[in-house]
Amino acid sequence: MNTEKYKYLIKVGVSSVIRSLITICFIYVPISCALDESKFDKSKFDYIFATESWPPYYGHAMVDEGFVAEVIYESYARMGKKVHILYTSWNRAFERTKQGLYDGVVGIYYVPEREAYFQYSSPITYSVQSLFSLKSKGINGSTVQDLLGYKVSVVRGYHYSNEFNNAPFIAKHEEVSTEKNLTMFLAGRVDLIAADGRVLKYYLIRNYPKTTWHDLKKNVDLSTLSVHLGFPKKLSNYKVMYSEFEQGYNLLKKENKIKELRKKHEFYDFLVESGRE
Repeated sequence: MNTEKYKYLIKVGVSSVIRSLITICFIYVPISCALDESKFDKSKFDYIFATESWPPYYGHAMVDEGFVAEVIYESYARMGKKVHILYTSWNRAFERTKQGLYDGVVGIYYVPEREAYFQYSSPITYSVQSLFSLKSKGINGSTVQDLLGYKVSVVRGYHYSNEFNNAPFIAKHEEVSTEKNLTMFLAGRVDLIAADGRVLKYYLIRNYPKTTWHDLKKNVDLSTLSVHLGFPKKLSNYKVMYSEFEQGYNLLKKENKIKELRKKHEFYDFLVESGRE
């Protein structure tokens, strides 16, 4: 083989490997860093809660970790408590909290079947889970039953709706996050994506500016779900943690702090005006 050509191929190969490593690190650094619990001193905190990054609701890269996280921090601060939110994958956060390995899980939906394992806080906000497709694909189904034969990307461990989660006729592809699912969706590896619209729009604008929100079609609204802080009943002090949050949260409301935090984070609920906050 020509020496110059050989050197060129080696150079291209090394560059490709480096780019791949950079991409992997970019995608997975938040999770890997979050999982290294030795990076912080647990003794400095009263409680350790776990969750995934879920912007614009909350996330490690957001200003003061976002609206929901700041509500939790401020509620406990009113009670003289200091908490830390550990960011990992949703399934890991949910399952390990369920086992009592963390003091709470942030952003858990109210699902009656989970009450055997968790004490729910009052609702902090609300989320609408929907199914989206690309308009260019011409998918016209408007009910879950219409989606027979389509492949849908979902987040491992998420509850979307009883009908959707239990639909055996829908092919579901699981990933660890909505961000990862969006990559699969735009690459054409799945037909639809199941997601909270606000989260999907956040990642679309941030990661894929060439694809606009108007390129997507909302096919089905699956459910409107309340978002909570969940305390594992495996822990003997779960009622104490619950009570402290509720008292602090009520103080925030009396101080009008919730509205102040909404304005700060530009996070406004579609159900606030109906009096369900």
